Amino acid sequence: MFEDDDDRRYAVVRNDDGHYSLWPQDRTPPSGWTPTGVTGAKAECLAHVAEVWVDMRPRRLRELRSSTSVARHAAVPHRPRSTSAWLVGRMARPEAPVRLYCFPHSGGSAGEYVRLLDVLPDVEVWGIQLPGRGGHLERAPLTAMSELVTTLLAETEFTGRFAFLGHSLGALVAYETAKALRERGREQPEQLILSACTPPHHVVTRAPLHLLPDTELLTEIERQYGGLPAAIRDEPDLLELVLPYHRADFQIFETYRGTLGEALDQAFSVVGGADDAIPVELLAEWCRHTTGPFQMHRLPGGHFYWREAAVRDQFLRIVADSLRATARPAVQPAGR
Repeated sequence: MFEDDDDRRYAVVRNDDGHYSLWPQDRTPPSGWTPTGVTGAKAECLAHVAEVWVDMRPRRLRELRSSTSVARHAAVPHRPRSTSAWLVGRMARPEAPVRLYCFPHSGGSAGEYVRLLDVLPDVEVWGIQLPGRGGHLERAPLTAMSELVTTLLAETEFTGRFAFLGHSLGALVAYETAKALRERGREQPEQLILSACTPPHHVVTRAPLHLLPDTELLTEIERQYGGLPAAIRDEPDLLELVLPYHRADFQIFETYRGTLGEALDQAFSVVGGADDAIPVELLAEWCRHTTGPFQMHRLPGGHFYWREAAVRDQFLRIVADSLRATARPAVQPAGR
């Protein structure tokens, strides 16, 4: 999609979920993607995407058009700002007693977690956006856990009183980030909420997905994770944009080797879906990685149990209850 042709021009397009992409200006975007009116050379368009991707306001607010509607919603807080490209936020809550940093699943978007969790009161929510997507679109995806954590910590500060939440691969990234913060003598999270993930010492035995050809990789993504939107799946140019970071995330997960070293001392809340492939006995082994308080929760549903409307509120209550022990007034400005 992004050829090294200085004369080629692109259009920035957006879908209803607030995701941005680039599309050749001389071609009609696929169904579900709307031109934003921004066009230019590749570098110009990527710079624009990096600037606007963090606008994660609810769709109902994005659709407001009349001045009277805008006036009625004038009290809605502005999205927070961070100088780190790793951080995506939606609602600035400087008075919040705790900050929650969310680490997404393989191929996942930070924005999905921000939209899910920023309904929680008294919490400022930030998503961790990995390279190769969103505001990190122009950077090559990372393929090793150690490189990912080292780069994240070199470019991002975690400040105030805060907790980590990670789902699937994101749970391992959150755990390794907490360990690295301890090793570097930096501020550490007070709570880890770990969802739908095997513990660090468990070795993945499945055939490696990251080595599959594109067509087979796409098939496995659809089989295991529910598939990509049709607008992406049916367009080779968009697939060329998203498959590399899916592949890179799978490589991180499949080559990761955790250990039973010195345990953390934070509180752990581990959550899993009752119909997920991860046995409850294996989820329980996360307790071997902390000397702090440990709680386990099983909710109805599969690997992405929290996407089900009937389960979402239960998950949000678990997160809120877990954060209460962390909360205390006044957080500092986020990021670097």
